Amino acid sequence: MKNLLSVDYDFFSKENPMWDWGHSEENSIFKNVAWTARYSTLDLYEECHFKHADFHPKRLGEHLKEKGFVFKSGIPIAISDSHKDLYEFAKKQGRCNIYNFDAHHDMFAGRKKLDCANWLIKLRQAKMVGKAVWVKPCWLKQFSPRKYHLPKLTEVFWGDLETENIKIKIDAVFFCRSGAWVPPHHDVDFIRMISSILSDSHGKTECYSDIGLRVHPTKEQARMQFEDMQEQMAKFRKETANT
Repeated sequence: MKNLLSVDYDFFSKENPMWDWGHSEENSIFKNVAWTARYSTLDLYEECHFKHADFHPKRLGEHLKEKGFVFKSGIPIAISDSHKDLYEFAKKQGRCNIYNFDAHHDMFAGRKKLDCANWLIKLRQAKMVGKAVWVKPCWLKQFSPRKYHLPKLTEVFWGDLETENIKIKIDAVFFCRSGAWVPPHHDVDFIRMISSILSDSHGKTECYSDIGLRVHPTKEQARMQFEDMQEQMAKFRKETANT
């Protein structure tokens, strides 16, 4: 059976659950408002710094090799902003085992329409999945230390993943940027992450959606916006206290 590697970029981007808007990535608020608001009210450069990740995304290739993953030459590779596109890509590969590096388990039930939250369930219903392994980032322990105990899903944190003696041969790779969860200033390193695998495989690459670099404020601009917001909030609290 083939082995499909799925890498969601939010694996590297620490996210406080308070930011999560319920996997509503197609909501126009995400595209037009959410990131502007977050850059203005949070220090995203600090909150989402790669120092919180298990390793820098540009080193993905070497770390996977150290864990025993082997990439066949000429393997198909897909790139998308949404994880829902893995459904169609996986069906092209035939029934396969899936190793999913992700901050979410993507097995949310109760959704009829295919989306980034249920693609794995949909593949299971289509009997296209053998073994499914969810590799979780260690930063997730800070917010969700418990296991979900989802049926037919093996959960493991990156630090506990042991495959050196198994040698998992990867037949296809899917990269997901997850632009609704990963801030725009990380877009450049998303491309570098993909390159860490492409340099070894040189396979056919498909793009399911636009992954062009998004506009975002500089660190200084974000700092000024954040400080201005804090001043406005302090002024508001003072005026409210005096009434």
